[in-house]
Amino acid sequence: MADVRTSQSIYSIPDHLAHADPLIQQFERWARGRLAEGFSLDQAAEALATSKRTLARRMQSVLGKSPLAFFQDLRIERARCTFSGPATPASTRSPPKSAMPKA
Repeated sequence: MADVRTSQSIYSIPDHLAHADPLIQQFERWARGRLAEGFSLDQAAEALATSKRTLARRMQSVLGKSPLAFFQDLRIERARCTFSGPATPASTRSPPKSAMPKA
């Protein structure tokens, strides 16, 4: 039986590049821990003990994107994982309130 699922590789972040650079690894860990809070380049640079400019240059040279773009990619990745989880069959879902009979 052939696997009919589409490849997710086009959405994945190039791990082999990110893991080759310690600053990028640290930034990724920091960013993943703050996905719900939002992004701040100032806070990221401070947490990583580097300058905003150094972080931005390193991200651009290693991954070809800004720290904000990388952060947004992580958010998209998380959303895709959240929404592509196991679907609940329609028969086990509660009906919408508008479909429920009034007492």
